[in-house]
Amino acid sequence: MKCFTHETIDALAVCRSCGRGLCRDCITEVGLSCSCKGGCEKVVATMNDLLERDRTKYQMLFRVGIIFGMIAVAGLGSAAYCFVINQSDLGFFTLVPALALLTLSLTTISLAKRFRKK
Repeated sequence: MKCFTHETIDALAVCRSCGRGLCRDCITEVGLSCSCKGGCEKVVATMNDLLERDRTKYQMLFRVGIIFGMIAVAGLGSAAYCFVINQSDLGFFTLVPALALLTLSLTTISLAKRFRKK
């Protein structure tokens, strides 16, 4: 592949925004990406920023799932204690939200793992 601007020089990289071949004189590094010098730097910087935000959102989603799971386990323990001391009404009242939180936790964690793979 040849440089888009200098047609006799081999390209060393491809612009992340427009896909043009770039030689040493035409490359600008934006983070870990390459872009056209004087043309696509802002677009590539915005793309890198969006990718980084998405990555941190998946991590936050995973952490929220873990917190929901911890609260659900505490609720299940409380429900079990209520059944042990023969207060089944209070046990069922605690068990239902704990199971709902456990389901929410497992769903959130599985979504976070699925998004991380994409």
